[in-house]
Amino acid sequence: MESVAALMESTSSKIQQLQEAFAELQSQSAVSMNLKWKQLEDHFRGLEQSLKKKFDELKEQEEEFQETVAKSDLMLEQQEAAVVAKELTSLERLQEKRDAALAMIFSKSRLSLPVPAINPMNKALDNLGVKWPKPASEESVHLQDGNAAVRPRSELASLCEEMNVKGLHKFISDNRKNLAAIREEIPSALKKTSNPYGLVLDSLEDFYSGDNLVLDGKKDGDLLAHAFLQLLATFGISAEYNEGDLCKLLPYVSRRRQTPELCRLLGLSQKMPGVIEVLVESGRPIDAINLAYVFELTEQFEPVQLLKAYLRDVKKVSHARNVKVSPGAQNEMNERELSALKSVIKCIEEHKLEEQYPVDPLQKRVLQLEKAKADKRRAVEAAKPQSKRPRANGSAFAHRATGFADKSFYPATPERHPSNPYERQFVYGAEAHLPPMVSSASYTMQPAHGPYYGNGYPVQYQIPYIH
Repeated sequence: MESVAALMESTSSKIQQLQEAFAELQSQSAVSMNLKWKQLEDHFRGLEQSLKKKFDELKEQEEEFQETVAKSDLMLEQQEAAVVAKELTSLERLQEKRDAALAMIFSKSRLSLPVPAINPMNKALDNLGVKWPKPASEESVHLQDGNAAVRPRSELASLCEEMNVKGLHKFISDNRKNLAAIREEIPSALKKTSNPYGLVLDSLEDFYSGDNLVLDGKKDGDLLAHAFLQLLATFGISAEYNEGDLCKLLPYVSRRRQTPELCRLLGLSQKMPGVIEVLVESGRPIDAINLAYVFELTEQFEPVQLLKAYLRDVKKVSHARNVKVSPGAQNEMNERELSALKSVIKCIEEHKLEEQYPVDPLQKRVLQLEKAKADKRRAVEAAKPQSKRPRANGSAFAHRATGFADKSFYPATPERHPSNPYERQFVYGAEAHLPPMVSSASYTMQPAHGPYYGNGYPVQYQIPYIH
């Protein structure tokens, strides 16, 4: 609008210049002209007046629009203030009703069990997901006919109250299939004993005696480390130990689902970047990525880059040793690469990294390795000598092949807990600092030197959580 006003103000000077130019043109013209200057001046003056009139109308409309906007803003501010005031009033009323209801509940619950005192053990149990039993109501304590009757004590509660350590061991061993129910009942049972701390330590005495100081394999090392950290968190005595020494034990238990909560209870959350770095350097990126997501350290430890580097290292080892190797070693390398690919694909799917790291090339490579594995198996089976056929007179018999090649007639062990994101099986190379457990192979497999467990199968996958 300002530029338009400036142009309109310069109209008079432009008309004056036009008049001078017209006079000069008229004086130099030899032909008579019918057009007079007065006519031109009237024409331009009319245009100037019409432009000024339209400009004034636009200016008035702009002022009216600004007034309307100001009124609307004021109205919105008033409405927002009214809404905030109503919300505060509603919250105050809700808080008053809540306080009144809680006061009524507390006044009526005279027969309820006392809430356990806040101590490190109770806090640790609460943080680890162990629930204390709900206070008993008056109706559950007394029967309707007026005869006082108390619920019979369970065997677990009786054993804890009597401080019967051997009986407690036998009870848990006999009820291994009901560990979930036992876990729910343990807190209330421990409350009935006079010295719960002593009962826990006495229960551990037979399992961790001072005579056997040598760790029997990596599995026992993981179990000992987890039990030690669990005791420190439960009894609240982690301050008596050096944080650096405790951090050295975390890689042993990094695959367990309780590890993040244990780290928080032990006050080691600030040390997790160093622990994750140790896991990455030791060739365990899957555990490192899981902890990075839990402690929100994915910016410092980029998951996709760790997975790509892990696969590059696996392929590099396979190609470096692929010059002159025995068929058994080649199968072992292919199996290691196949397991690594499957673990990486599962990690990508669990953390939803498909956009950053497509799984199609990885799945194609998995199909190639599985096809090569199946071809080798068929070739080995074809090279085996055929069994003799039975004679026509029935004097000899051949073994009958059942139709249940993929079935097992042995009962499966029950699952102790539902699956969770940390109960996965990943492959890692055998660690040289811990001695493997060598045992005899099964009936259908030849014994070979290598990292075998007692069932005769090689250690290829990550050990699941031990509860």
